[in-house]
Amino acid sequence: MNHSYFITKKDNHSYIKIQKKELDDINVINSLKSDLLVIINKGEKNIILDLNKSTKLNSDFISSIAIANRLCKSVNGKLIITGLTEETEKLLTIAQLDDSIIMAITPEKAERILQ
Repeated sequence: MNHSYFITKKDNHSYIKIQKKELDDINVINSLKSDLLVIINKGEKNIILDLNKSTKLNSDFISSIAIANRLCKSVNGKLIITGLTEETEKLLTIAQLDDSIIMAITPEKAERILQ
């Protein structure tokens, strides 16, 4: 198990809670990317990614978000990101992902979007 994040399977989605403040470790990012691929290849369509504890994202992590978003959309699913700080939301805007990724304030609001 990776202690930088945990994954919980829910009824209609997988919930991923990031535990790191700074998402800049390439090993963690590669592990997360691999887990995202496994989740989607197992048939999951919807993923809620909770970044509540994260204040810094690097370009590799942002690329992983873009890939996960494309994969979810390719199976008619949704990637919803929650817990964004003002700084992390700005980074997604700079990367031009703010128009294609669903954002919710809390995981509970994200779950309501999926209902």
